[in-house]
Amino acid sequence: MPATRPLIICDVDEVVLHFVTPFSNFLERQGLQLIKRSYALSGNIVDMQTSAAISGSEIGRLVHAFFEAETHAQPRIPGAAEALAELSDQADILFLTNFPDAFRDRRGRNLHDHGMPYPIHTNTGPKGKAAADLAADRTTGVVFLDDIGSNLVSVGQHLPDASLIQFIGDHAFFDLAPPVDAVDLKTKNWEEAKSFIVDRLQEDGTTPR
Repeated sequence: MPATRPLIICDVDEVVLHFVTPFSNFLERQGLQLIKRSYALSGNIVDMQTSAAISGSEIGRLVHAFFEAETHAQPRIPGAAEALAELSDQADILFLTNFPDAFRDRRGRNLHDHGMPYPIHTNTGPKGKAAADLAADRTTGVVFLDDIGSNLVSVGQHLPDASLIQFIGDHAFFDLAPPVDAVDLKTKNWEEAKSFIVDRLQEDGTTPR
């Protein structure tokens, strides 16, 4: 049967869990530094001794190694658990994360320990098709939150009626992120995001006023 409750599809890193700060600390232990000069990892991770930027393939290896070593300890972004708990009274919530599936159980335990025990779906690449598949049985509103502009654009193409929120918990990267035309709200604050979602669901007629 079609699902009648609204659906909130939420990214994890820099949306409900901090990534940039713990990843920066991880890099420093490898003799590397993340320089926040543009909204990207590529070109911004440098060798501390030579100042040379490392290659894209090496960045991929480091991100994987970080998730393997530190997923269990990533801290939550303030207000995320409380906002999602309130929203769960009105909508179904799930996580859609570009993340190694081999570590999904570790991510799930960390999120559960932070008070966010919602289903987790892993993905690679643009998230539009995955989000559309997850929302295929919905007869009501869909809200999608992510920090990456290309994922928001992708979801907007596959789910044109979805409300799109760009949430970036790291304040420096928030300021560096270029504008995304498809986005309905750009924020770094969960209280603002929650209020927007509640208002949007009411406008869509999917929750009582």
